[in-house]
Amino acid sequence: MILMEPPFEGIFGSTPELKVLQFLLAHSHFDYTKKELAEHAGISRQTVYNVIDIFLTWSIIKETRKIGNVTLYTLHKTNPLVQAFKKFDNEIINIITQEEIRKTDQAEKQRTPMSLLTRSKKRIAAPV
Repeated sequence: MILMEPPFEGIFGSTPELKVLQFLLAHSHFDYTKKELAEHAGISRQTVYNVIDIFLTWSIIKETRKIGNVTLYTLHKTNPLVQAFKKFDNEIINIITQEEIRKTDQAEKQRTPMSLLTRSKKRIAAPV
């Protein structure tokens, strides 16, 4: 199954906050500069500055280190709000995945009788 849109964005729209959050949830083991967050989330650098301010206020992200004048950020995994986001994200993915599996299984069941019938006709029609 291939998801066309990340779960939060697919359901709630594609606000800059959701784009950054979805990216960070999927890549929570790394830290990123503001420039990298903007590029990966597909938003402008100015917009990412606003998102970072909001996320720092809510402790959704935290500063990890500085390289020269550049600050890197990562998801604040111990924040209960972030844990709730992660759990919700995983549940959405599970539900979507189960629905896709159900649809695939249903499609397979509908195709199977036809292919068996076709194979049977070929056997009967073949000379002995």
